[in-house]
Amino acid sequence: RQGPPCANGTIGCGFATAQDYMAATSELIRAAHALPGGRVGVTAAPCPFFYPEGSACWGGVEGRYHKWNANLSKLCSEAADGESRCDAVVAHDYPQPFSLAAIADEHLLSAYLAIPGVTIDFGVASLRREYPAGTKLWVTEFNTMYAQVWKGGADAPSAACPACRPSVARFFNLTANSGAHAVHVVGYLLAAMAHGDAVELMNYHSFLEGAGPGDLGPGGDGAGSQPGFAVAAINATASYISPVAQLLSLVSGWLREEGSLMEGVALPAAAASLPFDLSAAGFGPVALPCVQASAICSAASRRVLAVNRCAQPSEVPIEASCGGGQAGWASLAVYNASLAEPGRMWAELEAGQRPSGPLPASHRPAGAGASVAIDPFALTVITLDAGS
Repeated sequence: RQGPPCANGTIGCGFATAQDYMAATSELIRAAHALPGGRVGVTAAPCPFFYPEGSACWGGVEGRYHKWNANLSKLCSEAADGESRCDAVVAHDYPQPFSLAAIADEHLLSAYLAIPGVTIDFGVASLRREYPAGTKLWVTEFNTMYAQVWKGGADAPSAACPACRPSVARFFNLTANSGAHAVHVVGYLLAAMAHGDAVELMNYHSFLEGAGPGDLGPGGDGAGSQPGFAVAAINATASYISPVAQLLSLVSGWLREEGSLMEGVALPAAAASLPFDLSAAGFGPVALPCVQASAICSAASRRVLAVNRCAQPSEVPIEASCGGGQAGWASLAVYNASLAEPGRMWAELEAGQRPSGPLPASHRPAGAGASVAIDPFALTVITLDAGS
């Protein structure tokens, strides 16, 4: 991975321009491409990459980050010996407290669940618009930027988000390591599955929490820890996993089944939409459906994973998934996007046991039909009827 541009426009910590960056790394790029299977990813600024074209974020179109991305894509498109210099674009995707600063309190959870899919959609659009055909997206870190509300920022605006209402900062704290956090993370995965030809790699940040025993997981004082980032925790008494680890484990297990394929689920034009748009979060007046869904299909099983980002039940079509012809489902498992006080839910790991995780699932029996009604603010895993 090549280094990211400097924070806040400071030149001393990195490269001043994309031209400097590419010139300084040109020998590394050539060396990597000389290796069998060697490929290169170059670093784009998350804004404007994950935002609409012409976004006002991070200094607007005349700002350093917009110019960095424009010059980077131009340099990647300058082919050498008929091949692009860049095989992939590297970018980190972190919704931040200021993303929700202007969202009404009653819509905070909807926006929090919707932003992962929106950012990946815009990132893929940027990739296809600005880079040579065949360039891939490597999201080398994704999560929510919980660092901006750590250590006493739960009930007041932070220096990183002076415009945030206390309710916004508190909302962010309540999502960390909660059921809502886990469903939010799955939203990233569903978007990546829908763009499987473009999104090649995604790394969740991060695995292990904290600096040492005694301050992590349930009952810890949080000293040295990073709430909301890690999926595992260790203290003097035990080891723990969060709801995020639980759902990542489920999805990765299904993706690893032999012959598994992933695909997006198309929603009808008349599908219910969020009762607001994300213009206030910088994503423009895009009408977003309540439901985000993708399918994982293998010889062993067929599943539709659907997140309802609205406060009322919504329909997800299943008829065309996994080759089509679906007329029913074998079972439903529902994981609620619940908040947690004080924002942490952990399940202790038993030695030698595969963890079930701290997030309970409600189950429903088989049913028939071309679509399924799914619960509000939840991830529903629909196992398709093998006989359909």
